[in-house]
Amino acid sequence: FGLSGAVYEIVAVNGSIPANPTIRTLGSWFIDPYGVAVDGAGDVFVADSGNGEVYEIVAVNGSIPANPQILILGSGFRNPTGVAVDGAGDVFVADTSLSLVKEIPTSCIPAASNSTCVVPLGSGFSRPAGVAVDKAGDVFVADKGNSAVKEIVAVNGSIPATNPTILTLGGGFNLPSGVTVDGAGDVFVADNFNNAVKEIQLAAPNFGSVAVGTSTPPLTFNFTFTANTTL
Repeated sequence: FGLSGAVYEIVAVNGSIPANPTIRTLGSWFIDPYGVAVDGAGDVFVADSGNGEVYEIVAVNGSIPANPQILILGSGFRNPTGVAVDGAGDVFVADTSLSLVKEIPTSCIPAASNSTCVVPLGSGFSRPAGVAVDKAGDVFVADKGNSAVKEIVAVNGSIPATNPTILTLGGGFNLPSGVTVDGAGDVFVADNFNNAVKEIQLAAPNFGSVAVGTSTPPLTFNFTFTANTTL
């Protein structure tokens, strides 16, 4: 990736990477590819910062062939750096220079160079650099310029077309550049200037069972309130 202008695959054997793995080149004409994601079918999505494009490297029967088909997805990007894909095939892009997070709905793929299919999600971002999506359709953003991690909240599995709820998660970040989310809903952040990887625990806590007369260790809760009256 990066200045080499290439996207590579490190090939697993029986589900794990061997000590001396095979490394395949999946395309070498990109210009500063910055973000990559893969869907359940094996298709690879590339945020190509230098070209200002988002590409799909198309899998066949679950893997990328020797001479793959490469599609351009949407248009109107300037400096895409982060990309993610949900279970339905919708693609989410962090466009750093435009300070926007965008969605390419699966219904628009593979409509090449179709800017009408690219939908901005909310506003108020500053140089977003990374993006991730959970199984509920919520989108998480490493909002680098604001030194914040944000969640664009899905409703019934998708982001509302207008005025989506955007939450700021945690604090203390300094130019976060990457974000991902696990199956339990916990969020992991590459916090650039703090030289740290941090976890935001969003999954529901498991209290377990406690015998009568005993106590649990202290538990800390963070709440976000939205109201038009004094709390």
